[in-house]
Amino acid sequence: MAIEIRAGAEKPYPIFVNEAKQGLKDKGNIELHGLGDSIKNVIIAGGRLTSWGYAELVSFHTLALNQDCDDQTRIIPKVIISLKKASTFDKVFQDFENRRSGK
Repeated sequence: MAIEIRAGAEKPYPIFVNEAKQGLKDKGNIELHGLGDSIKNVIIAGGRLTSWGYAELVSFHTLALNQDCDDQTRIIPKVIISLKKASTFDKVFQDFENRRSGK
């Protein structure tokens, strides 16, 4: 089962990258969920994780959710990015930890 990470628009994307790295390390599969304005953070985080060698893209889904508000229906976009642990994850993760600790 994948770990679900729900991104918010008010937090910067590096927070979600770090959460995702830990999820990949622990479980091997994650899903990044973004709704409305937080979609940008989900796409950036997913892109960074794949380009840096932490993850491989499994699927990318887009949805349109209906929200009733004051007798009107609003359509809110949603994105779900499924990622799995890349074969290069352990090396990339350890290299980052070594750089961060100054080794």
